[in-house]
Amino acid sequence: MFAAYGVDATSVDLIAEHAGFSRGAFYSNFANKDELVVELIESYTAVHVTEAESIAESVPSGRKLLEALYERSLRRRQERPWESMLWVEFWLYAARNPTVLPTLRRRMDSRLGLVEGLVAKRLTRLGVDAGVEPRHVAAAVLAIDEGISLLSMTDPDTYPPDAFFQVLEFLEGVLAAAASPRAGTEVTAFEG
Repeated sequence: MFAAYGVDATSVDLIAEHAGFSRGAFYSNFANKDELVVELIESYTAVHVTEAESIAESVPSGRKLLEALYERSLRRRQERPWESMLWVEFWLYAARNPTVLPTLRRRMDSRLGLVEGLVAKRLTRLGVDAGVEPRHVAAAVLAIDEGISLLSMTDPDTYPPDAFFQVLEFLEGVLAAAASPRAGTEVTAFEG
């Protein structure tokens, strides 16, 4: 309902009715709509971070990791096409509600930390000094991912689902090329 109508436009009465509960049942579980939004942000981001951590731990870096993350992304889009719209609603709602914003920031920081760790490992593996903090690279990677996801909601031909992964492949190639002269060996993109 939040994805379809927006958080602000979805009343507690509508939520209760859709769930098949009374208004009182809603309030016996949540103090208000903000509390429900916080719970949803917590649960959705926990699932996403856990899935990504599992992939990062079980799949070697490079091409195989990128392929596994791409497959996960496609699967999510097929199974939950409304999810990108839901995230937009969470961001807008949190930006306007100071009681919700700290939760969204904390959960987004957990995603950032995961990507930062992957970036740092890759830079170390390639022996590249990027001249920028891995955290800033991770923030840019997430911004590209989220930006393409948002833009693809209105123009999927210009911003196809695999555009983000094409950009990552390009960046990996740039890193591999930067590493080659320093390492003294030929390093190809996505080498594990």
